[in-house]
Amino acid sequence: STRALPKGLVFREQLGYIDPGGEVLRASGLSGRQLLQLGLLKPPFEGQTKYYSLLQNRFIFPVRNVHGEVVSLKGRWDPSCGEATAKNLSLPSEHEYAPSHWGRFSGWDQLYQEHHLWKARQDGLVLLCEGEIDTLTGQAFDIPSAGLPGNQAIEKFASRLGGIARIYDAGDNDDATESKMPRRLFALQVANPEA
Repeated sequence: STRALPKGLVFREQLGYIDPGGEVLRASGLSGRQLLQLGLLKPPFEGQTKYYSLLQNRFIFPVRNVHGEVVSLKGRWDPSCGEATAKNLSLPSEHEYAPSHWGRFSGWDQLYQEHHLWKARQDGLVLLCEGEIDTLTGQAFDIPSAGLPGNQAIEKFASRLGGIARIYDAGDNDDATESKMPRRLFALQVANPEA
């Protein structure tokens, strides 16, 4: 993405980037074992000696549960590094090295920034986005925002939006979102019948 986020937001939400050479991992002060435990490094393939990172060349977004605890990490490919086999990756929390409080969550099991929904209920509105960048952009302008992990996930998460008077659906303007729009609107009405 070419959007710039305010530095305060970047620090507050603990956003990161894993560079192509992995220098940021080496400079982190974490041991190789700790990096393995967090899922930021993977053991070498058979016959190889070099450890590797699945999240290399990616912008890192911590995914938090409703209590604000990090339950997973998502990495979004840096387009300046060329083509990617996968645009978004999520560290699976069932990984053998995942911290125990991650439970069975992954980045696809949570609304992004769900821990901020208390503010949406207080303000009476939420901007429902697709993905991390749009969600953070809304928050940069002090708009209570939450992000869906893909456009087909609305039915799964609609019940978590109960008690919010106004829900603004800011789905991407693409064919995938447009084809799901009737289901999205129905799911939002079920979540909030008074709106």
